[in-house]
Amino acid sequence: WLMLGFLGWAQWPVTVISSNFISLLLIMTLSLTIHLIVRYREFQHDEPEASARDTLRNTVMAMIKPCFYMAITTIVAFGSLTFSGIRPVIDFGWMMTLGLTVAFLITFIVFPALLTLLPPP
Repeated sequence: WLMLGFLGWAQWPVTVISSNFISLLLIMTLSLTIHLIVRYREFQHDEPEASARDTLRNTVMAMIKPCFYMAITTIVAFGSLTFSGIRPVIDFGWMMTLGLTVAFLITFIVFPALLTLLPPP
């Protein structure tokens, strides 16, 4: 929702092509967060005596590299759309590039803090 608010504030036009932005960004963001939650729960199960802070640190350290590679390759792929000669495709490329960058940063900065609020299994 943060990116949608930004795009609205920036008066970025919504076209038939860019309307796919919402669903694609939602799917990619959910993928990142689900990977973190699953790994966090696995670490909780495998090391029940570990503190929540240690479990969180282990989770972030284990997942940041694969999630970063997923994000960066997808950002580069959508970024390549910005070299198109078609304005709606260029806008869609920028939307996805910015959206995925923000999604990755929020997932690894804000979301770990929220994971500490989960109850123990």
